[in-house]
Formats: sequence, structure tokens, C-alpha cells
Amino acid sequence: MFPHDSNPLAWNDKIYTEQRKWQSGPNDPHDYQMQIALHFLELAREGRLQVALDHRGFSVIELDDRPMKHADLKQIIFKEISKLTGNWLSYVDLFAAVDRYLGLSLSQNLSVLEAVLGELSDKNYIRCEQPRARMLRITRGLNFDEWKNTMTKPRDPSVTHNAFTFNGQVGAVQTGEGSVANVQQTTGANPFAELKAALQSLLQELPKSDLPVSERQDAEELIGKTIQEIDGEKPSKGVVKALCSGLATTVQALGSTSAAYALVSAAFAHFGISLG
Repeated sequence: MFPHDSNPLAWNDKIYTEQRKWQSGPNDPHDYQMQIALHFLELAREGRLQVALDHRGFSVIELDDRPMKHADLKQIIFKEISKLTGNWLSYVDLFAAVDRYLGLSLSQNLSVLEAVLGELSDKNYIRCEQPRARMLRITRGLNFDEWKNTMTKPRDPSVTHNAFTFNGQVGAVQTGEGSVANVQQTTGANPFAELKAALQSLLQELPKSDLPVSERQDAEELIGKTIQEIDGEKPSKGVVKALCSGLATTVQALGSTSAAYALVSAAFAHFGISLG
């Protein structure tokens, strides 16, 4: 499928390297190389695999599965500029924020970035600069306060939409006067599968956290035992709940800005564990 980038040794090395990201627990003996190869093949068939073999080496990039919305990028830029401690928001920090909030790559959406920056600059909400041989940077514009008022203005209660998601049967929903409730009922989700995916995400985030080494090691051990129980023939909800209860403090320490926090919080809820 990639006749110009089909060096077998390069592919083998890339698949071997990616295997580290797929491990579901400490000292996991499972061989994920075949799954990664099949995953790459599925992405290629979907047109979501970008491959290059050049003087810098071999690279495989998984392209985003959805386009970035202009409104989402505007909101992220506003959030990041509002909490600036210095004078400028760097491209690197904006790239990291887009990945954190949306799980998308800014480099794959440069046309959206260009359009949004152009619109905000025309309104003097922001000011952009790209000094020679340096990366793009953004700061507050002359009319930033006007933009701030627009972004922080409360919605009219008469047009507020309240969305509720229920797992199980729904009897009645009571909302305030002038409110509209959109009820979406979902069933059939596998709480164990959802929890395993959330824990795998947490496991990848732990090495990058500021937690003490001993606390990270304890959390990794608990995650490994929990996933082992989930993968068992008949996983016990009580055992899984007990193991996850020990992880609650660690997840809370990471904070709600953690990429894994929302996933773990939702998965824990199925087992009666709250991170609130």
C-alpha cells in the first residue's frame, strides 16, 4: 500500500517501538505486534495513515479521524490567552492544548488555524507574530476585552438546553421553567471494556505526571491487577471496584485537566465510585 516507503526493517522497528504504548499493564507479557500491524493496515485502508521514509528516518503518523471545528479552536485560543502568565502564547503550547482538549493534531489542521487566526486578528481580538526563523506566537489584541465579554456572557435562560444521558430506564425528567431537556438514553455499553480503555489511558499518562515514583509504581500495580481481573473469564465487579477505589486518590491528584481524568471518572461511575 506504500510502495515507496516499504522498507521491511523500518516497518518492523516502528511496530516494535509502538508496542510499548499498547501494553495494558506492568510486565504485560502479551505480544501486541500483530495487533499494531493490523491497526496500521486498517488506518491505511481508511486513508488515515501518513508514511514517510527519508534522510530523517521512518515515520508513521495516524491522521485525525475527524476535522477540527473553527469554534473549538477559537475557544481553546481564548482559554490559553486568558491564563497567560507571560506576554505570548507559543505555537508549542497551543499545539499541546489542542491535543489535550480535542485529541486532535494542530499540524493536521493548519488551514483551520490560518482561518481562525485571520478572523480573530481582523477583529483585533488577538495579535499574531512570527519572527524570522522562529515559531508563531499569539498575544492579546486591542479588542481582547470585547472578545472576553462575548465569550463569558451568560446564555439566555430561555434558550438554554439541558442534555441528560441515562443508562437504564428513564421515568421522568424535571427541568426549570423555560428550559429544554434533550434526553439521550444509551444501553448495552460494556462497563468492563470501558474501564479497561480508561485505565490504559491512565497508564500512559502516569510516567508524564508529577506524582512521586513510589505512588506511580503503586498505581501501575493496581492498574495491572485490575486489567488482569477484567480479562479473566468471569471478572468480579466487587473485586474490580475494590481495586479501583485504591486508584481514586491517584486520579484525583492528577486533576481534572488530565486527559485520562474524564475517561476514568465516567468508567468509575459504573462501579459506584465518584471522583467528585
